[in-house]
Amino acid sequence: MHVGRRGPRPTLLVVTAFLAMAVSLTFEAASEFILVPVADEFSLSVDGLNYLAVVPTVASLISIFLAGALAVRYGRRAVLMGSAAIMCAGAALMSLATSLPVMFAGRVLCGVGGVPLTVVGLSLVNVTFSDPARRAKMFGLMAALTPVVYILAPVAGTLITASIGWRFVPTLWLVAAAVTFFLARISIGAGDPPSSPTELVTPVLGGLALALACLAISLAGLGFVMWAIAIGIVAAMVMGAVAMALRRSDRPSLDLRVFRTPGALLAAGAIIFSFALDISYFVNLYIQLRYQLPLPYLALLAILPELAGIAGSLTFGWLASQIGRAHV
Repeated sequence: MHVGRRGPRPTLLVVTAFLAMAVSLTFEAASEFILVPVADEFSLSVDGLNYLAVVPTVASLISIFLAGALAVRYGRRAVLMGSAAIMCAGAALMSLATSLPVMFAGRVLCGVGGVPLTVVGLSLVNVTFSDPARRAKMFGLMAALTPVVYILAPVAGTLITASIGWRFVPTLWLVAAAVTFFLARISIGAGDPPSSPTELVTPVLGGLALALACLAISLAGLGFVMWAIAIGIVAAMVMGAVAMALRRSDRPSLDLRVFRTPGALLAAGAIIFSFALDISYFVNLYIQLRYQLPLPYLALLAILPELAGIAGSLTFGWLASQIGRAHV
C-alpha cells in the first residue's frame, strides 16, 4: 500500500485507525446516557425511546457489507473521509434538532457512518502490520483500548449532560469525526488506489436484507406484529434477490464462500454469540427508567466490566501472538 509521498507512517496510521473506531464506539457508549434526557425533552414514550435506541443499529446494517466493497473500489482514504463526513452531519443534526424527525435523521446518519469507520479502521491495522506476531499484538492493543473508550465516553457524556446539557455530547462526536477526517486525509494520502473494480449490488442488497430483518424483529418485540410480518416478508424477498445476484455474478463482493475457510464459521459464531449476550445497552436504559439514578453514578457502574475487558483483551492478544489465533 502506498501511503503519502514519504511512504508508510505506521504510527500515524494506527492513530487514525483507532480514532476512526473510537468515534463509532463513543457514539455507541455515550448514546445510552443521553437518550433519557432526549426523551424527556421531546416527550417520548417508552416505545418511542426504544425506537430511538435501535434506529442507529438498524441503519448501520445497511452499510456493514458496503463498507469493505467501497474501500476496495475507491480506496480506504475515500471511505474513511466519507464516513467521517456522514458522522459529522449526523452529530450536527442531533445537536441542533428541534423536532423528532431531525433527531431520528441524525441518529440514522451516525449509524450509517459509524460502521465503515470501524471496518476500514481495522483493515488499516491489518495491512500496516504484515508480521503475524506484531499484527496479533497490535490487535490486542486495539482491543484493550476499546474498553477504555467505553469507560471514558459514558463518564464524559454524563458529566457534559449534567453540567451543560445533552446537546453538547453530539458536538463532541462531531469534533472527533472531523479530526478523523483530517487524519485520514494526511495519513493515508492520495496514494491509496482502489485494488480492483467491484460490484456493489450484492453488498447493498445484503445490508438492506439484514436491516429489514432487524427492523422486523425490533417491531415484533415492541408489539407491532402486523408491521413486523410485512417488513419480514420484504426482507425475505430481498434475501431472495441477494441469492439470485450471487448466482449471476462471477466475482461477487459479498462472497459467502469465505465461510468454507477452516475456522470461519467458528469465528462468525463467536462474534454472533458475544453480541447476542451484550445486553448492557438496554440494561442501562432500564436502570435509568426504573430507578432514576444520577447519570454519573450510572456511568461508574459501567466501568467494572470494561476494566475486565481491558485485562481480557491484553491477555488474549498476547496468547494469540504466542500460541496462534486458532488455539485462542
